[in-house]
Amino acid sequence: MLYESVYNALRQKGQLEEDPYKNADQIPEVTVPPRDRYPEPARRVQMSNRFAALHTQLECVSGFYSFTTEFLDLARAATLGELVRYVDWAHLGAGAQDFMTAELGRAVDTVRSGNDNMSASILNDASRELAALTTQVIGDLRALAAFHRQY
Repeated sequence: MLYESVYNALRQKGQLEEDPYKNADQIPEVTVPPRDRYPEPARRVQMSNRFAALHTQLECVSGFYSFTTEFLDLARAATLGELVRYVDWAHLGAGAQDFMTAELGRAVDTVRSGNDNMSASILNDASRELAALTTQVIGDLRALAAFHRQY
């Protein structure tokens, strides 16, 4: 999974902390992690928690979601759309207008400016592929929504 590559690279480089509650929660339904701003002193913990929550939600979707038109109703399709757009991969960077994109962008920029070319390459490749994949998934979700509205 591409997001997992980004998530793991940032954890290994100390930009995100390990999630101590990783397998503690059962997910009854996929939800989108909070997007609101947090105070600078809480930045590292909040960012780590939110991107760990995103990781868990994406694992749930990729491992346990039923991709049928009966299960993926309009509400679930909308939630998946929000989840997929949690980070604007096409504009990933500290200067991004979206708060969560800018926060992840700061962490990615820190790794890019370091001397680990392999990690920087992983982050660059994964973010480029995630930008393209996001566009494709959003298009598919729009087609699904049109299908549900028609029937």
